[in-house]
Amino acid sequence: MITIRDVAKRAGVSVSTASRALNNNPRISDTTRVKVRKIADKLGYLPNYNAKNLTLGKANVVGVIFPPIDEDSQDNPFYIDMLRGINDSSLSHNFVLSVAMGSTTAKLLQNVKSMVQQAKIKSFVVLYTDSNDSVIKYLRQQQLDFVVIGQPEEGYADRFVDNDNVAAGQAATDYLIKHFSVKHPLFVQSEHKWQYEINRRLGYEKKVCK
Repeated sequence: MITIRDVAKRAGVSVSTASRALNNNPRISDTTRVKVRKIADKLGYLPNYNAKNLTLGKANVVGVIFPPIDEDSQDNPFYIDMLRGINDSSLSHNFVLSVAMGSTTAKLLQNVKSMVQQAKIKSFVVLYTDSNDSVIKYLRQQQLDFVVIGQPEEGYADRFVDNDNVAAGQAATDYLIKHFSVKHPLFVQSEHKWQYEINRRLGYEKKVCK
């Protein structure tokens, strides 16, 4: 197995310099960083993340949190596409994914707490938004690094990626009308009243109420 010592020896630098170079330490020149990285790649060096995690007190893992829904709903193509994109981006930064699921909010929260307290996961992507959500509250209280998909709860500065469900609802309705000659499309919504469903309904209403 190739170690950091092998990389340092081949690059003609100290172990500490090689380590700093691979971790993008600003004290190391760009020339040295590029040189060390090229040698590490050529040798097939893989960092010892377990040791690094113990030192930093956190794991090189991104937690992906599904909404508290039935298992049958978690094969939704939206979630599969999201996982694929998150995974591709995470791998490019030497992170892996860990998924949190639960049929109820209480079970989901317990799962997330275990990820934080036992697995030392500090970064999360939340695949939903909901008002007064206990999982989001926990992430805020613990001052963890997280981003939500969709419109964030009002009154908070949560980082978010807006996937514009209003536009999605409008586009879907428009597609039905144009391609299937539907005259009176019906919008079906769950009992939970998820924010993304509310936004999609707004888009639907924009189209049918013109």
